[in-house]
Amino acid sequence: MLDRRTRYFIKKHFQIRYILFVFLAMLIPTGICGGALYYLMWQTIAAEIGIPEAIESQIMPALNKVDTALMFILPIVFLGMITLSVYISHKIAGPSYRLENELKEILKGDYSRRIKLRSHDELQEIAELVNKLLDQIAEKQKK
Repeated sequence: MLDRRTRYFIKKHFQIRYILFVFLAMLIPTGICGGALYYLMWQTIAAEIGIPEAIESQIMPALNKVDTALMFILPIVFLGMITLSVYISHKIAGPSYRLENELKEILKGDYSRRIKLRSHDELQEIAELVNKLLDQIAEKQKK
């Protein structure tokens, strides 16, 4: 059994681009939807009710609670998603890094090497196909 990787940033360029993509994929729709909701909410309140002071004094505490909740919840959700994106990118970058290194060694002429990835890693199918190809090369060399 292969031991656990201890570094989470193996292919930094790939992983940082992936994390940035996930972050922007969360931030942009959240900002657009949040801004649109606040705009519509205030436009509706202003147009429909006219916001007399008595109503404003009752609505503002509720809106402040929503604002406070969002200020705490959104960063936690973003942090969780960023953490998850680091984990997922690691599951792709680690096997990719190992596959590249093993193929470099095989290209040096050592066709007896086989690529071993953990069973739950991504790119497992590619590693198995490369191993089958190496088996076929070994069989042809025996003939």
